[in-house]
Amino acid sequence: MLLRLLRIISFVCFILFTGLLSTSYIQQDNLEASAIHFVKQQIETEIKATYQSHTTSTFKDKAQLLSHQLNQTQQKLEIDLDNLPEKISKIVSSMCGYNHVLKRPISEEMTQSLKQKIYRLKSAQDRLKDIVEGKYIEIFGKLLLDIRIFCASNASIFFLIFFISLVTSKNTKFLILPSILLFISTTLASAIYLFGQNWFYTIVYNSYMGFGYLGYIGFIFMQIMDINLLKK
Repeated sequence: MLLRLLRIISFVCFILFTGLLSTSYIQQDNLEASAIHFVKQQIETEIKATYQSHTTSTFKDKAQLLSHQLNQTQQKLEIDLDNLPEKISKIVSSMCGYNHVLKRPISEEMTQSLKQKIYRLKSAQDRLKDIVEGKYIEIFGKLLLDIRIFCASNASIFFLIFFISLVTSKNTKFLILPSILLFISTTLASAIYLFGQNWFYTIVYNSYMGFGYLGYIGFIFMQIMDINLLKK
């Protein structure tokens, strides 16, 4: 009974994600229009959460306001970068036994961290500028690629579960538990992908999961597997 239920659900999920993946190619224009609406909605939501007094502003004003805020943060980080040598000296001096050897790795690590933050802020400002100017091609392209990876990954995994459920016999009953756990892992990873990430920051900072999504599934699967083994 459990095996049959797993077979039915995994097959339905496989058809669902295969259909969504196909739609991303067949009806790309409609999907692009939906994606543009989604991007605008995420910016509107972020503005409402951050600037209650600007809820009546136009979309363009809201996007520019966010860009200005990011620019201010960037300028502050650039000032911090200029003052970095002095900060490093203070940090190293406060350590037990002043050691000049420690100064270089700390300097490199802090510099790299600040430069990375500044780069991301510049990238976010450029992205907001493109949104204001209606240049959605690059934004949509990367968002679409991420959605396709998500759909293709899920379709492949659910097909694998369905296939295992078909070939499972009395001699291969041991495959049922891993299949169930893989099904749970994929479902949880899908929920995290859809509802667990802030899509505003994902889009603006261009920080899509990509093939890292498969890593999420693998990580969740291993955690559930460990818990299950510990119970035994």
